[in-house]
Amino acid sequence: MKKYYKKIEIGLWFFLIILNLISYFKYDRILCLVIVLLCIINIVVRVFFWSKRN
Repeated sequence: MKKYYKKIEIGLWFFLIILNLISYFKYDRILCLVIVLLCIINIVVRVFFWSKRN
């Protein structure tokens, strides 16, 4: 199961990088908000899985 969580986490980070590039070139505030929300979701998911594992 750990392998799947790592793949999901890597996928989330690549998605964040792509969104950062799009927002950098287009200067779209909505995309910036989406990036912030995805960062928060990523942190919450990481904390949840770490607390669940321990």
